[in-house]
Amino acid sequence: SENLTEQLAICLRKSNESEGRLAAIVTSLFVIQLGETSDELYTKFRDAIMPILRDESKSSILRKHFAKAIGIICFIACEDISMTVELMKALETIFSRSYLNGDGISPILNHDLQDLHTAALSSWCLLVSTMPNNLAHELVRMYAPEKIPGLIESNHAELRNQAGEAVAVLYEIARDIKSIFAEPPESLLLILEKKANESAKYKGKKEKRLQHATFREIYNSFEEGTSPEFDVKFGREVLEVTSWTTRLYYNTLSSILAAG
Repeated sequence: SENLTEQLAICLRKSNESEGRLAAIVTSLFVIQLGETSDELYTKFRDAIMPILRDESKSSILRKHFAKAIGIICFIACEDISMTVELMKALETIFSRSYLNGDGISPILNHDLQDLHTAALSSWCLLVSTMPNNLAHELVRMYAPEKIPGLIESNHAELRNQAGEAVAVLYEIARDIKSIFAEPPESLLLILEKKANESAKYKGKKEKRLQHATFREIYNSFEEGTSPEFDVKFGREVLEVTSWTTRLYYNTLSSILAAG
């Protein structure tokens, strides 16, 4: 596997947009298949991916695939908390460009950039779930009341929905660790309720239905204490999804397995 690791790292470093997508998917699948924690493995792939992910002159589409891949690689392979925190900061630097402006307005960005921000937020959220209690508490305090909820105001459907699910995961973690920040502010509940009921603003029927379902579910989880609950069958095995965090894991892994 060492030789394959080297080859994949070379492919990641040298790839163009279409090759980069494939390299990111194959590397993610390789790490999932290996299923081992190895800071050395994570570091090798991180050093190939991060210079491109940070480079704003590179294609947003290529960076999106790399943002997804590095989240999965770190989630599975990295044991070092400080390296995980460092990656989370780099991912936040990317999606923070979609934070509300000082006047409370969402920035105007092109579609590919918003897709990149959605992927970076998704990976960031995945890594939040791996944090020890003291760091999780601090992340909830810093991001849950205003910063991530601000992304719900985006004009990009997938970023809105990803932000909604990130809020649900953050507050679920806050409740699990009995954080003093486990109660959402009234302003957040009002945003969630508005998005759950909103329909006129967004054009596509499927998009409207998706938004309605996501935010209705998130709003209900605060108001009624409900969580996502469904079973996924793999032959004779059954995976029980019973929380926002396990749903995030299922969605992340199933999307990369489907892509492969």
